[in-house]
Amino acid sequence: LSECFVVIDEAGVVNTVRNLQHAPPELLQAARDLLLAARFSPARREGRWVKAQLVVELSYSASNQ
Repeated sequence: LSECFVVIDEAGVVNTVRNLQHAPPELLQAARDLLLAARFSPARREGRWVKAQLVVELSYSASNQ
């Protein structure tokens, strides 16, 4: 399990990802790549699109491939 601080801009694009917990570097990079590739519905305030800041919790599982 890992937590990342994320900023999503008015277009729903992730432009900031910061780690909040210690995790192996390869997991942190995978989380960063995943979040930067994701697109979200932007937040709205009073009918206008606005930036959003949130903490995203990610969980990992081992895969035997």
